[in-house]
Amino acid sequence: MPFHFINLHLPQQPHHTHNIMLTRNPNQIPEIPSVPKTEPPPPVPKEQPVLPTPEIDPFMPPEIVTDPPSTPFEPDAPKPPLSPPGPDMPLPKPPDTLPPRPPDVVPPHPPGPDIVPPPTTPPDIVPPTGPAIIL
Repeated sequence: MPFHFINLHLPQQPHHTHNIMLTRNPNQIPEIPSVPKTEPPPPVPKEQPVLPTPEIDPFMPPEIVTDPPSTPFEPDAPKPPLSPPGPDMPLPKPPDTLPPRPPDVVPPHPPGPDIVPPPTTPPDIVPPTGPAIIL
């Protein structure tokens, strides 16, 4: 099934050689003629909050009181302190002498000739000593 493109070109205004900002709307954004102007929606009137009125519920037994007490809540007993009273416990002191450090373990040397790393440049290649080429 071939894919068809839809022509989405909008009609264009004729091109002018003068600056639009100098002729009209010098302090405003240029208007786009193809987009209709939209007015802001009218402000929504704020509703007055309705305060709840105490009503008698016929399904609630009369001995249950729904109004909060006028005195603040007082606990039965005072809360214990977070830490027991007394001097703060000092931190443990570090030991005066450190334990001896174990010796570094050196891997055993394999039998055979010592392996010497090659030099940075092979001996048959001499680095250039002439002037640098400037591009």
